This record gives sequence, structure tokens and C-alpha cells, in this order.
Amino acid sequence: MPFTDDITTERAVRKKGVKKLRYSNKPFDQTLDYLFLSNQIGLREFARKSGVNYSYLSKLRNGKMPSPSNDVIQRIAKGFRVSADFFLEYRLRYVYQLLIADPDFVAALHSLCQQPPLSQKKIKDRFIKFIKNEISKN
Repeated sequence: MPFTDDITTERAVRKKGVKKLRYSNKPFDQTLDYLFLSNQIGLREFARKSGVNYSYLSKLRNGKMPSPSNDVIQRIAKGFRVSADFFLEYRLRYVYQLLIADPDFVAALHSLCQQPPLSQKKIKDRFIKFIKNEISKN
């Protein structure tokens, strides 16, 4: 069962399995839950394996705590044998740091946001296509 817009249920994971993803676009708690279910590992076992406190992991998984620091995300990612980039929050923080360093890019993105929705979509689609093209060349 692919990781879709619906929250993955434990029963569905056991029944059909879960498609492995390169990246998650879900909030941290949903992504963490997906990883626990798809790897069929319990909180206590994973806490021992990753060195992240059991209680803290439980609160993260249940959405009772905000997303952890990048250091903790890296430890969790290592425990699940995925890249830290798997987590949306980790990627967002990286992009944020790049934006802070490039005010011209921020101005361009802000200008895009000022456009009518249809224009925004066209520009965004062309931008994504351009980026994918450039990446495939390398």
C-alpha cells in the first residue's frame, strides 16, 4: 500500500506491506509512524537501537512534541536506515538556510507569490521542470 494522503494504518501495513519511499512529504509524526509500521519495530526496541529516549519517541510519534532538532532527526534516520532528507522538516530547514544566504532568491519567490494563482502554477511547473532537467544532466 503506498504512503498516500491517508494515514497509513497498522492493519494495512501488516496486510499489504508499505511501499518504500525516497522522501516523505508528511508531517514528522506521520512520517515517524510510517517508519515504525513499515519496519515493524516497537518504540522500546527502536529507542535502544537509536539512542533516542523512549518517552520522547512516543511523544514525537503521537504528535505531542514539535519536530526534533536535526541531530535527533539524523539519529532517528540512521536507526531506520534512511537519509535524514527523508523527513520533510529536515529538508525545509536546509532550504531555509539556503534562502537566508540568498536574498535575491527570496525576492524572486516572494514575487512569484504575488502573482495570480494560475500564473503561480505555470511558473512553478516550469521551474520544477527546469530543476529536474538540470539535475538529470549532472
